Amino acid sequence: FIEVKESGVKSWHYRYSLNGKQERLVIGRYPDLSLKDARQVRDESASMVAKGISPKKEKNDKYCSIWWNYFILHSC
Repeated sequence: FIEVKESGVKSWHYRYSLNGKQERLVIGRYPDLSLKDARQVRDESASMVAKGISPKKEKNDKYCSIWWNYFILHSC
């Protein structure tokens, strides 16, 4: 679904249940991410949920990994 904030910012979201808990994944901003691309990300996320994997956790882990690698490379 798309969420429109008071500021006018529009973002694609995917709402799902995992282990009896409702979660919501922010897919991306509209119009930066097209409906077609948002549906593709949603379908990939739904596949992860079907396997018992949290797409939100995977996204956060990937983000942290990228920043950790950046920090290591630039701290020398």
